[in-house]
Amino acid sequence: MTALPVRLAPALLLMACAMPATAQIAPAAPQPTSALPVTGSVPDLCILGDPRLDTGSAALNVNALTGRILRIAALTDPTNLSTRPVRASLAFDAACNYPYTLTVASRNNGLWRQTIGTPTPNGFGNAVPYLADVTWQENSVRLDADATTRAPKSAGFSSATAAAGTITIDFRVLPGATNALANAPLVAGDYTDTLTVTLGAQ
Repeated sequence: MTALPVRLAPALLLMACAMPATAQIAPAAPQPTSALPVTGSVPDLCILGDPRLDTGSAALNVNALTGRILRIAALTDPTNLSTRPVRASLAFDAACNYPYTLTVASRNNGLWRQTIGTPTPNGFGNAVPYLADVTWQENSVRLDADATTRAPKSAGFSSATAAAGTITIDFRVLPGATNALANAPLVAGDYTDTLTVTLGAQ
């Protein structure tokens, strides 16, 4: 019977050791915290780069794009002195981070002879109509600068979403197109117009 206490003594000793260890675990102290909000804002902005000739489309009767000036190689056909065809595809890198409106405007509604006030002989033209097809993503519009009157003319479209990418303008002058009869000769002089592309709020 003396052996029984000997067998129980180790178990009782282990329990005696374990109980104080359990009693020593204290709850962790709360950690102090501080929330720091960080805020910022992005204003409504549009950006529009300088034009370049689109290398993916072959230009016709175009000498060069110098800065922002598109130079036509030869506006008239030497065989009949009427208009030679012209074609150029221009590209602009652009982005608007909010709903926008794009407008393309012609200052003169066609390529007009710069000498103002000089009489135009009967049967001659003193202006050349052209077409400008503008495309940006899924939106497009055509500016028909028909040279019927010398006055500003514009076209455009609006988008309900932001956009980024390349705006293209397909500029075309049709053969024989003048503000007189078709294939009429053109009066000598410098012919010019200014196309303006504008991105802004709706």
